[in-house]
Amino acid sequence: MKILVISEGKHSTSAIDLWRIWRPMQELAKYVDWQIDYQDRVIRGQDEITDSETFIKEHGEAEVDHLGQYDIIFTTYFTSPYIAAVLYGAKVKYGTKTIIDFDDDVYDIDPINPFWLKAGQDAAYYLQRLAATTSYISTTTPYLATKLKNKSESKAMVYTLPNVIGHDYEQYNPDNGNKVVVGYFGGSSHYDDLHDTGVLPAIRKIMNERKDVCFKCVGLPIDEYLPKARTTILDPVASEKWTGDMFPKLNFDIAIAPLKDTQFNRSKSDIKWQESTRMGAAFVASAVEPYKRLPGGAAVVTNNTQSDWYEAITKLLDKPTRNMQVDNARVALKQRIDSENWKHYKTMFEEVASENN
Repeated sequence: MKILVISEGKHSTSAIDLWRIWRPMQELAKYVDWQIDYQDRVIRGQDEITDSETFIKEHGEAEVDHLGQYDIIFTTYFTSPYIAAVLYGAKVKYGTKTIIDFDDDVYDIDPINPFWLKAGQDAAYYLQRLAATTSYISTTTPYLATKLKNKSESKAMVYTLPNVIGHDYEQYNPDNGNKVVVGYFGGSSHYDDLHDTGVLPAIRKIMNERKDVCFKCVGLPIDEYLPKARTTILDPVASEKWTGDMFPKLNFDIAIAPLKDTQFNRSKSDIKWQESTRMGAAFVASAVEPYKRLPGGAAVVTNNTQSDWYEAITKLLDKPTRNMQVDNARVALKQRIDSENWKHYKTMFEEVASENN
C-alpha cells in the first residue's frame, strides 16, 4: 500500500496535525511494510494561485498525477477549493482515496467563534459541504462520529480514532521552585471559554490570597485584571511558534481547561488532559463532555462557577495532592498508549483500501 500523509510534521503548532496525523503515522510505520510518504500541508502551487479553476485547467494535471501514484491520502480538514479539486481529480483519474480527519464539529461553529469571524461564513459552509461529501472520515469521539455520519450525503465510512500522544510523557516535570504556576494554552476559538466560565475571577482571587501563585496564558489575551508581576501572557502570534513537542517547556504546575457547555465543545476530545499529563501538570477542567469521563483521580472536573473553579484550583495548590493526581494521570495515560492505538489506524487504512470506489 502507498499512502501520502499531508502534514506539517513534528514541528506543527496544530494539535490535530501532531497527535492525529504525524504521530500516529510515525508509530504505524514501525509495524507495517507500506510505503508512507510525507508532504507539507500546503499542496504545491497553492500559494501562487489566485483563480483555482484556471490554475487547475492549466497546471493541475501535474498535481493530479503526483497524487495519483498513491492508494490513499490522509490529511486534516481544509478550506482550500484547490486542494479539494486536485484530490477529486486524483480520485477520478486514478482511483486515489482520501481520508480527511475532523476533530471539530463544523456544523455547530458559534458565529462569534474567531474562525467564523476571520474566515467568514463561506469558509464554514465549505467545511460543512466537505464533511457532507467526503467518502472517508476519521474523527476523535463517538459523539462527533455519529454527528458526521448522520450529516453525510455520501454515506461516508466514519472511523473513531484515538489521539496518539507518544511515549515520552514521563520525562517532564515542572520546576518552579517555591512558586506554583497555573497555566492555560488555547487557540483563539476558546476566548469565550476562558472569559465566560468563572475561571479568571477565581484565579484573581487565588493570586490575591497567595503570593506564591503565578498565572501563564499562551495563545489568548485576557481581559480580567490579574497581578501583573506574576502574570505572563504570550500573545497569539508568539504562541504560533510553540509546537506540541514544546508544550512541556511551558512549565505548568496546574493546567486548566475551561469549556462552555456548547454543541461545539461537546464534540471535542480530552486532548488537553493528555497534553497536560505529558508535561507533568495537574489538570482542572470544566464538567463538559470531553472531560466528564476522565479516570478517577486523574483530574479535577468542576462546574463553571467562580466558587467551583476557586475550590478546584485551591485543592491542587497542595504539592502532595498535585503530585498524586499527576501520578494517577500518568498511569491512566500509559494504559491508553500501551493499548497499541496504531492498530486502529492500520484497520482503517486496510478497510478503505479494500473498499470499491
